[in-house]
Amino acid sequence: MQLYKALVAQTVIPVLLLFMPFGLLFTLPIFEIDCQLLASLITLIFAIYPAVDPLPILYFIDYYRIPILEWFRRKKLKANQIQVSVIRDVSLTINSG
Repeated sequence: MQLYKALVAQTVIPVLLLFMPFGLLFTLPIFEIDCQLLASLITLIFAIYPAVDPLPILYFIDYYRIPILEWFRRKKLKANQIQVSVIRDVSLTINSG
């Protein structure tokens, strides 16, 4: 079931981030609608796609999700830890005399 969810998400992501924006970019000029601002936004969305595409696998598959969450927890614990050092100053004074 994990793999199925991940594959469905990996099917939906390209539709939302690639095909639908490209469809808008292709059809808006047909209706004589200015899409210069939209074109720059779509370029940014196209650039984000390779970074977003593997995220469903990392989220839905336990084998990958658990170690990633443990890694972030360790980072958080290290950030919250306080190191205390105790230095004892023992001095002995001998008065001769």
